[in-house]
Amino acid sequence: MKGSRLLRFTEIIGKCIVYNIKRAIKSLVLKIQVICKKVLYKAEEF
Repeated sequence: MKGSRLLRFTEIIGKCIVYNIKRAIKSLVLKIQVICKKVLYKAEEF
């Protein structure tokens, strides 16, 4: 019983970590896209 509870706990922790990593990657990608757009916009001004 105790082993299965531990397995469930690690499963939840794992899912939480994966979810947070995915969110961090998404926000990072969005930030990079915004920076790229700003750089391209400034490049067009010159």
